[in-house]
Amino acid sequence: MRGLRVVLVGVICIYTGLFSPTIGIINNIKFFRNVFYGPLSLSQSLMVPSQPTIKHSATQCAATCRTSPQYNQSWSCNSFLYSRTTGLCRIAHSVALLEDLFYQGHGDLYAGCDIGRGYRLYTSGSTKACLLLVPSVQTYHNALTVCQQYQGYLTSTKTTEKMNLIQSFLAKDVSRIWIGLSDAVKEGVYIWEEDGSELTPAQLYEFFDPGEPSDISPTGTEDCSVIRLDYSGLNDVGCNFQYAFVCEMKLMNSVQTGGFPTYNDD
Repeated sequence: MRGLRVVLVGVICIYTGLFSPTIGIINNIKFFRNVFYGPLSLSQSLMVPSQPTIKHSATQCAATCRTSPQYNQSWSCNSFLYSRTTGLCRIAHSVALLEDLFYQGHGDLYAGCDIGRGYRLYTSGSTKACLLLVPSVQTYHNALTVCQQYQGYLTSTKTTEKMNLIQSFLAKDVSRIWIGLSDAVKEGVYIWEEDGSELTPAQLYEFFDPGEPSDISPTGTEDCSVIRLDYSGLNDVGCNFQYAFVCEMKLMNSVQTGGFPTYNDD
C-alpha cells in the first residue's frame, strides 16, 4: 500500500485471553512507546508524585492496564505511563489523560492498539491511527454496527494526512471505502460518526470532490460518504450501497475520567 507503513518500534504485546464471548476475538494488544511524541529527556531531577510505588517493568504495567478492575466495567484501559526511574505505573483509557505527566518527565507514554481484533497502527506524516480494514462489503449502517462490535467507529478523514492514509487502502479490489460522515439526520448537515461533530465548511471544501456533495436537496437520498479509487476526494452516495470500510480505535480521546489509578506490587 503506497505511502503507508506500520509502526513496529517500542512495542509490548499482552495476551489476556478472550475479550468477549460474543465476538470471540483474542485480546492481544500492542502498546507503542512514545509513538506520538518521541523520547523525552530532561536534565533536571524528576518531580515524582507522592503516591507509594514499587519497581515495575513496562510489561507488568501493561498487564496491569489490561487486567485492571475498570477494564471490563466502566472504561477500557488502552494507555499507560511507566517510569523506569521510579517504577511508577499509571493507567488510563486514553493517552490524552497522561500527556501532562509525560511532558513533566514522569515516564514513557504507551498507547495501545488492539491487534487481536485485527487493528494495526498506521502512520502518514505526523498522523498516526489504529485502523482495521474490513474488505467485505456492507451497507453504511451495517458497517457502523461492525465497527462498534470491534470497539471502534467508522473512520474519519478530518485532515489531509488522514485522508491520504485512508486513500492508501484503496486498490482494484477495494475501490470504494465508507467514511464515517453522514447527513442522514438533517439534509446538508454532515456529522462525523467519530464524535458527533459537524463537518465544517473548510472541511467540505477541502475533502469533497469538486461538485460534491451533489445531493443536498430536501428530498436527497445520498446521505452517506465514500472515498473512491477514481476520485480524489469524498463523494456522497446512497447509504444502502455495499462497500468495504475501515474501523478506527481512538487513541487520543480527550474525555476526562478524573484521576489516574496507581498500581504497585504491594
